[in-house]
Amino acid sequence: MRAAFDVALVTDEPARISEFAVGFSRGRDESIRADGVVVATPLGSDGYANAIGAPLVEPGGGLAVAPIAPFSTRTDAWIASDRVRLTVERESEPIGLVVDGERRGAVEPHRPIEIETVDGVAFAVPRGRRERADRKHSNNS
Repeated sequence: MRAAFDVALVTDEPARISEFAVGFSRGRDESIRADGVVVATPLGSDGYANAIGAPLVEPGGGLAVAPIAPFSTRTDAWIASDRVRLTVERESEPIGLVVDGERRGAVEPHRPIEIETVDGVAFAVPRGRRERADRKHSNNS
């Protein structure tokens, strides 16, 4: 299954906290107690993932990872180089799998899923006069 923007594991019931393990390709693991966890591509990192505290990722910069409604006063968000492993650690029921905003199935507890970058997207950039990247503060918007 492919995603252009993001992949999320979320509890089916609102405000039901679960525990998720996040494994990174260099061997580091983190544990998150939250309603879910989202992994966003660079294309999707400025959407939902950023709204919940994940960093913006430039093209080719990896994957943004953040908890959804974490049960903690200190929340972390990460950038994974190219691969993330998610596991539902503390739950007896399956957790919803949401890909690009659409529920695509469920993930059983203690069964890891791997998310990795496999393709890139090419963007055309016009030659000639360069536009200012942040137009909202210009008089030309």
